[in-house]
Amino acid sequence: MKNVGETTVPKTEDEFDAEDIKKVENYAKAINMLYCAVNPEDYRKISCCTIAKEKWDKLEVMYEGTDQVREAKIDFLTQEYEMFRMKEDKQRTGTSGKSKSKSQAPPTTSEERLYYGDGSYLWFDSEEERTRFLTFFFKWVVAPPRIVPERLPELQGYDGLDVQLHQTGLWLFVSRARKKINLALIWAFYSNLRREGDMLYSLVKSTPIELTIEKLGRIAGLPYQGNDISNYGGEDWVLNNEGLVLNELGITELIRHATGRPTIHSANPESRLLLCIVSRIIKPRKHGHTIMSGEDLKLLHAIMHSAPINWAKFVMIYMTIAASTDHDQLLPYAFLVMDILERFKVTTIVGPLTKATKIWTISAQTFKKRSDNAGPAIAAPRRTAPGPAGP
Repeated sequence: MKNVGETTVPKTEDEFDAEDIKKVENYAKAINMLYCAVNPEDYRKISCCTIAKEKWDKLEVMYEGTDQVREAKIDFLTQEYEMFRMKEDKQRTGTSGKSKSKSQAPPTTSEERLYYGDGSYLWFDSEEERTRFLTFFFKWVVAPPRIVPERLPELQGYDGLDVQLHQTGLWLFVSRARKKINLALIWAFYSNLRREGDMLYSLVKSTPIELTIEKLGRIAGLPYQGNDISNYGGEDWVLNNEGLVLNELGITELIRHATGRPTIHSANPESRLLLCIVSRIIKPRKHGHTIMSGEDLKLLHAIMHSAPINWAKFVMIYMTIAASTDHDQLLPYAFLVMDILERFKVTTIVGPLTKATKIWTISAQTFKKRSDNAGPAIAAPRRTAPGPAGP
């Protein structure tokens, strides 16, 4: 707003200063986060509101006092905390001063650098690369890392799950931890990511990255041989075996989401932890962590039966899908990306770093919640499978 005489009128976009632009960006992020967290029916109800606070107030009126609101508040604040910890200064375009970074960058113009408040910068090989980064990936939400503590399954008495995670070769991947991540380098990695057959390519700070499935598997600590999960059990596997998988998960009262997908509401805690690992580490997503898609059912069954899956290939494909600008997904596997960059000798300690928090560590409270952020659900009789499942 601005004062014109004794009247206060809105500013035009041409009159916005840096602070105004920052406020607009924050409002837009808040609205987007709310839209991502709600189901289609709630989206319709709040889409008529103009500002984020109006939308939030309306949701509170509809769901005040429910687990859904409490969980949404936690997720909202967590996301805000994760994304704004970097506290980046406004990009200083046109600056030709010296960088305080000790890293040796190739000769570039100031327009091909992205400066940070600490004097360090991220450089690009071309204006095209820089433009793609700023247009699509700069501040794209990175999936908050999640870690299964080394003794969690054992301390909770989940001996079966502990054995399954080791036999499938997933344990190193789901339990690995880091103290810091560099969001800017993760964005740069995904900005230049492309897949050609069984090869993955990227470019970060002028360092070319080439990964075969085997090399990716070795870095990630994942099996790089075995079956493709997309072909697991054949075309009608989910249709024929959904009921059996739900029985194995210990679901006593099946509740389906409005989309028809089954939820894990009445499953035992061990099964809830398994789905938590799938939806937050193996295949991280924004919401719907208690809803099981057809692919989720395959992943769960494959883990429970220690099937020989090429997990490195699954991760490679999912990275490529998440990096597509045609999709609105979280950028996954922050720890893995950092490991890849370090394997290729990319300096990862320059620029703002996001430090580890307690939120990154999965605890019993993470998966024992009975609340669901999935929206309306309907009870349905559990369907049993005609016979044993098999890949």
